[in-house]
Amino acid sequence: MSTNVIIHIQKMAPAPPQIQCYSDTRQFGPEFLRLPPQTRLQMAVSDLSFDTMSAYIELMYKNEGHSARPALGVVMSLTPVDLKIRPRRMDFGLPDPLPRHWHSNDPFKTHFFNAMSVLFPDGERYFIDSVRTFRAQIKDPVLLEQISGFIGQEGHHSREHIDYNNRLRALGYDIDRLELPVKRRIRFVQKQFSAERQLAGTVAMEHFTAILANALLSEPQWLAQASPEMQKLWRWHALEETEHKAVAFDVYMQVCGDRKILRRAMRQATFFFLKDVTNGTLHMLKKDGKLTFSAWGKGMLWLWGRQGFFTRLIPAYRDFYRNDFHPWQHNNAVLMEQVAQEFELQPA
Repeated sequence: MSTNVIIHIQKMAPAPPQIQCYSDTRQFGPEFLRLPPQTRLQMAVSDLSFDTMSAYIELMYKNEGHSARPALGVVMSLTPVDLKIRPRRMDFGLPDPLPRHWHSNDPFKTHFFNAMSVLFPDGERYFIDSVRTFRAQIKDPVLLEQISGFIGQEGHHSREHIDYNNRLRALGYDIDRLELPVKRRIRFVQKQFSAERQLAGTVAMEHFTAILANALLSEPQWLAQASPEMQKLWRWHALEETEHKAVAFDVYMQVCGDRKILRRAMRQATFFFLKDVTNGTLHMLKKDGKLTFSAWGKGMLWLWGRQGFFTRLIPAYRDFYRNDFHPWQHNNAVLMEQVAQEFELQPA
């Protein structure tokens, strides 16, 4: 008989992190085997020796009276132990009508964000479905609570961006045409890909949105001179994306954990995200009569110049491809708490 052993690392300041090792089997049920606390240096280095840790876990497992040799699947979760993920009711409205160029009166910047909004309603529903599929397999009560928060937040995001996109329709943009390839692609993935591969796609896109969100929260220049209502919308969305950025990842590492699948999913997600956002931006610029070489070139510099929006994300984006990556290695909990003060928590 084999047992899946999961290592759960939890950061607790100021004391060193604790490690809990638990097995979940029909024979033994949930059991917690506590390992001695590790030093801060050991916890800071996330690529702990797999062989050494595995041997130690096996020894501890046998010392607890179990003769079975664990078939180890090691999951290192750096998600803060006290993280609470709660959906916030957005008590502020979008401008009605939506200003055509609400971001600093700049068509490119405005339509870059608008094009991302077009992707969210269908994308958020896909994320919810892919995580919900595995909820029954999760035994960790903390992660189960976080899954509920994740579903609640993503559901709110989908509804708010439906409203946002309807206002774009009212301005004459063909949002249905822009949404169609997204809907078709999701239907194809849900029909042809395994549930684990679908979840991997969610993990990839959640990393994408997490690093975008961190940029919007930590570098105010990206939303500078945008209308106050739209700044608040995007900061609200970015805050909640930050809070739940590791939920899909932690679920995936418990139910599958294959890094090769994750990396493949990220390459595909990157291609389609950039393709869809580019198409949406082009469509709206063309509809406005603002699609010129000058406007496009200026926009590309804003995105891809030496200090461009996307350029500055590259180091954080590339971290995803490391074998020891976890979303909370990008620890922006202090920033998250500061921004949360802008939005008094109103349970949905």
